[in-house]
Amino acid sequence: MALEQVGRGRRVEQALEETFRGLNPDPREKALAWELAYGVCRWQNLLDHHLARFSNKPINKLSPEVLILLRIGAYQILKLDRIPDRAAVHATVEAASQSLPRWKSGFVNGVLRNLVNHKDRVELPNQESDPAGYLAVAESHPRWLVERWIREFGFLKAQALLRAHNQRAGLCLRTNPLAGNREDLLARLREAGLEAHPGKYSPQAVMAPGGSAAMLDEILNSPGRVLFHAQSEAAQTVAFLAAPRPGERILDLCAGVGGKTLHLAELNHDQGRITALEISPERIAVGQKATAEAGLSSIRYRQGDALKIGPDRLGGESFETVLIDAPCTGSGVLASRPDIRWRLRPDSPARMAPVQDGLLEAGAGLTAPGGVLVYATCSLFPEENRERVEAFLSRHPEFGLEDPRPLLPDSLKTLVNGDGFLSTDPAEHGLEGFFGARMKRTL
Repeated sequence: MALEQVGRGRRVEQALEETFRGLNPDPREKALAWELAYGVCRWQNLLDHHLARFSNKPINKLSPEVLILLRIGAYQILKLDRIPDRAAVHATVEAASQSLPRWKSGFVNGVLRNLVNHKDRVELPNQESDPAGYLAVAESHPRWLVERWIREFGFLKAQALLRAHNQRAGLCLRTNPLAGNREDLLARLREAGLEAHPGKYSPQAVMAPGGSAAMLDEILNSPGRVLFHAQSEAAQTVAFLAAPRPGERILDLCAGVGGKTLHLAELNHDQGRITALEISPERIAVGQKATAEAGLSSIRYRQGDALKIGPDRLGGESFETVLIDAPCTGSGVLASRPDIRWRLRPDSPARMAPVQDGLLEAGAGLTAPGGVLVYATCSLFPEENRERVEAFLSRHPEFGLEDPRPLLPDSLKTLVNGDGFLSTDPAEHGLEGFFGARMKRTL
């Protein structure tokens, strides 16, 4: 079961992909499975609060397989209006009877039937006397995280942020300007009968909330003519912050599967030399495939550990632009990756800081005089963002923070705050939470 893998630390989308690998499920069944898996991850605290009311055993003492089935049933009862309560109970108990002893399936049946009959009587923690407890249940986030954000932002802003994280992240596409313009892509999507509209900030963003990336890729893209790549609008801001120019030597220090690498190549018209460094051969293979399909010639992939790399390992080169899309807690992308919230711990930002500092040091050594070092995360924690940049600048007087607004499209300039950092806010902007800083080497 995919949710069992998630409980062992797998990303929810990876667990689902593995579950369906080699199968040919009915599209409706697959869509429901994705809805249930993401919904259970997103609303875990709220589901457990209700289930605890009708279980004669503490929730944390139940076996993982029983708890997962109860959550699946409770999610349908509490959050999916299109599925009748009795149908949700019947389907869950049927699944339990196929994999569990009779007494356990009977237990699942009893708890869920009681939930159906008495769900309106379940009270949430009192908002006035226990505001953090109330939000932790009502908006389904870890209590420590709710307490932190109430301290930092106040109750109302914290509540808005949590609610933004519970919105389903719709599909966003990044138009490939080397193959067409955004208006053409919008027209093609509408011709296919899909709802589509421009993004609010990125001039390349197209929102296609009812589509799937795989289905649209099959319909609209072909080798050598890739009209779009799936990428969130907030993630698209990072390459714009780098503002690559034709002919530049560019280093993507943590390339991953190449999403931002390809965007850099699009923005500099595939005219330059982009080195994409990545430690994982599997991710490199994905990036190389996407690069070949897009017909891009300026990107070369190199395998290596960014924390151990130096100019000698990259042919003695330095680069006019170095991008660090740093590993982070992911606290800004809890809408698209709801499972992350349950793996975060109070010390998670502090544990990421040494890696982020190491990457900044490596990037500094590879940035040419007069060049630019761009640091980005998908985190909302200042320990991973502003504090890392400020600490770096205090160690490196040869770098200075550069105001990126003159280099950004007009629609992105409002995302730059008074300190000169690019910052997207899920509650305020309706985007995932990203941070970016552009630093120029003056010596």
